[in-house]
Amino acid sequence: MIEAMRQFSAFVKKEFLHILRDRRTLLILLGMPIAQILLFGFAITTEVKNTQVAVFDPTPSVETRRITERIDASSYFSVTRRLTSPEQINDIFKYGRIGLVVVFSDNFAGDPAHCRRHRPQSGDDADKLCKRHLMLEVL
Repeated sequence: MIEAMRQFSAFVKKEFLHILRDRRTLLILLGMPIAQILLFGFAITTEVKNTQVAVFDPTPSVETRRITERIDASSYFSVTRRLTSPEQINDIFKYGRIGLVVVFSDNFAGDPAHCRRHRPQSGDDADKLCKRHLMLEVL
């Protein structure tokens, strides 16, 4: 057991000295992690900004208009399209023109329970086309 540890120690020492002598290997060993830290730390962000949103509101009302205005006022979302039919939802996702669709139910303003019931769901066809798209249905 001691002999195996001695051999392993000699191997590690030999490789360490080899890496220190070879500048290209040293650059890869030290330079790549530094480049990745800089790249992931500053260049790549996971913050959501200016996601293009479409709104499908079959029965426009003051409440749905206010919600749409609040979504548009956010720096995270930008309401770019107002849809007139549910068929347009699949077309928008299919061609990648939009990142999110907010769908209001038919009687959103007349249903006082709508603020208790909402659920995000992926659109059937849209989910197959692109996983990052999300259709939000507000009941």
